[in-house]
Amino acid sequence: MKRGDFGADFRWGAATSAFQIEGATREDGRGPSIWDDFGRARRRGWLGLGGKSGQASADVACDHYHRYREDVELLAALHVDAYRFSIAWPRLLPEGTGRVNRDGVDFYHRLLDSLAARGITPFVTLYHWDLPLALERRGGWTNREVAQWFAEFAGLCAREYGDKVRHWILLNEGLTFTGLGHFFGTHAPRRRRLRNFLPALHHCLLAQAEAGRRIKERRPEALVGTAVAFAATHPLADRERDRAAVRRVDALGRAFVDPLVGRGYPVEELPLLGQIERRVARPGDQQRIRFPLDFLGINHYFRLTVRHSSFVPYLRAAPVTRADAERTANGWEVHPPGIGEVLRGFGRYAEIPGLYVTENGAAYDDVLGADARVEDRDRASYLQRYLAEVLAARRAGVAVRGYFVWSLLDNYEWDRGYEPRFGLVHVDRATQRRTLKASGCWYRDFLAQP
Repeated sequence: MKRGDFGADFRWGAATSAFQIEGATREDGRGPSIWDDFGRARRRGWLGLGGKSGQASADVACDHYHRYREDVELLAALHVDAYRFSIAWPRLLPEGTGRVNRDGVDFYHRLLDSLAARGITPFVTLYHWDLPLALERRGGWTNREVAQWFAEFAGLCAREYGDKVRHWILLNEGLTFTGLGHFFGTHAPRRRRLRNFLPALHHCLLAQAEAGRRIKERRPEALVGTAVAFAATHPLADRERDRAAVRRVDALGRAFVDPLVGRGYPVEELPLLGQIERRVARPGDQQRIRFPLDFLGINHYFRLTVRHSSFVPYLRAAPVTRADAERTANGWEVHPPGIGEVLRGFGRYAEIPGLYVTENGAAYDDVLGADARVEDRDRASYLQRYLAEVLAARRAGVAVRGYFVWSLLDNYEWDRGYEPRFGLVHVDRATQRRTLKASGCWYRDFLAQP
């Protein structure tokens, strides 16, 4: 397998997100986000009685806000031609709407100019989970007004950066941040139950479309997509009850795509979604949600095995651990054919003209050796095997246009702190020293070949 096998028009990149790498959370006028609030609550303890020892803060993270030039040079050394990153909503609009923070705006101009100087194409994500805390206090994603708040933010970004950015990704992993943050309450903003999850899901779709239209109004030449997380989901046994459980899980994932392309919520496979139409949606929402995507981003990491379970309400499906499966350090099953399966599935959507793998990677227990090397051969093997399946899908006619490794840097992994290391580049927490791992060396050498 060589870089040239994918074709000269295939994009190669690495990905990050603002909250996970920038730090500088209290500098230059940035407002607090829901994740700043989440981190502070964990460190002091939910009831003010003392937090868990070792709870990490993203106040510094990878210090990318001050070290972005060094990180752009790392990207150039890897021979990537694209970089996916996000713009921090509270850095531009500290209160979420209204007053614009020019210091925040200027930071991303400097970053974009540095990328342009190295010939690296930006793919900009507008929302990677860092909702301004001021908006959460007004209901956040459970408030229908969030569609207009997000459209305002998108319009500001298009106005400021539209001559430097052509590729825009509206939302990152809507199911993840609504499910974990608004149903289970394990992520920010710690909301729970269907009464929060269903409105948040629906309002994400409304906001996505409104923001997409706002970008296109300001920049008709823009290429606008969104990114969804999608696992390859398989039944535990070859029986109809387990196959039906797979269909329900699959429908939940497609709830963030099907309405966007005009197919409506997949209520036949997952009747739970019908509650949105009955309790949350308003007349005309199906038309408001529709937006013609220029591409769809696929974030894919693992296979999910499920079985029928009457004890799981609404979904009636439960995950099952395969005892003999290869796993990463955070327990995710390594199953390379799964990425090809997902790409072929979305490749059958006539409404979606192209796909990007916007995230793919693995966490391992990396150790910086005495020789200042990180021999993460498992990660290099993971990337090679998954890329082989991406190539097979492309050769089979799936319109896969590019691939982004998650992640460029070992970063802040949300509720897990800094324990899972996903980066091609090791980051020393005490010194912020960057060290290219063996997997990064492999990716660099692979991309250097014709």
